[in-house]
Amino acid sequence: MFTSALAELGTGQVAFLSGLMAGFSITVAIHILRRGLRDPMSQIVFYLLVITTMFFMVALYTEVRLTIEIANAENLSDEASALLAKIRLIGTRCATTGFCLFVVSIGLLGWIARPLLGVLTTFSAICTFAVLTYIWMSVRTLQTLL
Repeated sequence: MFTSALAELGTGQVAFLSGLMAGFSITVAIHILRRGLRDPMSQIVFYLLVITTMFFMVALYTEVRLTIEIANAENLSDEASALLAKIRLIGTRCATTGFCLFVVSIGLLGWIARPLLGVLTTFSAICTFAVLTYIWMSVRTLQTLL
């Protein structure tokens, strides 16, 4: 049985984006560390970005490992397809959690500089979550229609 998950794995989109976002997260964390963890907000944002990086790394590893292991598979049994879906769900949820934590980190990042910038970055993060929520709900609705 050929699955769309198998085709999607072949594109490497989740792996690519997870690697890219992990790089962004750790770069910002390193800049905060170089600046110094002088105040509690710096520490919170630093730790959030490190945790974000770890979530993206789990997603990256999951996708790359699955891609390597089933590279030559053309057909999957129903049992293999079900297991593949469960494993991919872990990677996808880690990528989604990492992305949400990244948005939270960016929302808090402005508070390190000054209150006005903190208000602006927090507002931006809230708007981003509103759009993401709409997209998640729309995609879930689309899935039920397919």
